[in-house]
Amino acid sequence: MPSFFPKRGNISPNITAAILHSNFIPDIRKINLVAREKRGKGTRNMYIHMAGGSMLAHVSEFPVGRYKKAHRHGPGAHVFLLDSTGYTLMWQEGEKPQRYDWHEGTVISPPAGSWHQHYNTGNQPCKFVALHANTAVQGEERGVEQIEFEEGDEWMRQMFANECAKNGVKVDM
Repeated sequence: MPSFFPKRGNISPNITAAILHSNFIPDIRKINLVAREKRGKGTRNMYIHMAGGSMLAHVSEFPVGRYKKAHRHGPGAHVFLLDSTGYTLMWQEGEKPQRYDWHEGTVISPPAGSWHQHYNTGNQPCKFVALHANTAVQGEERGVEQIEFEEGDEWMRQMFANECAKNGVKVDM
């Protein structure tokens, strides 16, 4: 029987997060998420560890009118969008970002080392499940870099504001 109550445990040195230890999840949209604002205010998530598996997963949710911090990591992450609409920008160092629009059911797989940033322009919180090799995003102190909001490009913020306005969504950064 799965435990839907968060367990505390280390996923890398100096990072403690909620971890669900289970081999059965009847409804991924209904698992308990806990606050984890490393990628932005209002972000909640839950790591999922399945016994004997070589893959890890996490479910993440971020609010209406917000976007997550740009980040990059190793290969193998597949992001399955569960709710809302928006877009993801992806780019290699020194290249122009490419935009990928998404909605419920879209899968995005950022290439290894590519910067990527998720933007929620829909009228409901954005929830997604990310499936990844345990080396892709595990150990954030070792393998994941991110760009702080104040270091982002102004044109990206303006694009987000314009897209939110088209959808009647108030930017809430």
